[in-house]
Amino acid sequence: MRAMTCARCGTSFESMAATARYEEVERMMIEAHGVLDGAVGSSHRYTRRAVDSLVALHEAVGKPDRAAEWSSRRMPAAATGQGPAGGSDDR
Repeated sequence: MRAMTCARCGTSFESMAATARYEEVERMMIEAHGVLDGAVGSSHRYTRRAVDSLVALHEAVGKPDRAAEWSSRRMPAAATGQGPAGGSDDR
């Protein structure tokens, strides 16, 4: 599996943790999630991808409790009206 990177700056999550940028990146990602959730809803693929990225960030920096918190926000495929591949919810 390839390393997860921040879409905004391209830095790997592992590198962010090592350089103490975790708090900054987490803040930006949570803000982006809130904007997406408000604009297109929690079932939209972009919002779901933001949740997945937050889970990956917290796993990469060794914060399993935060990863589990965000993982609990993942929507099952049945709730999104899409199959496992993610489909396209392009509102």
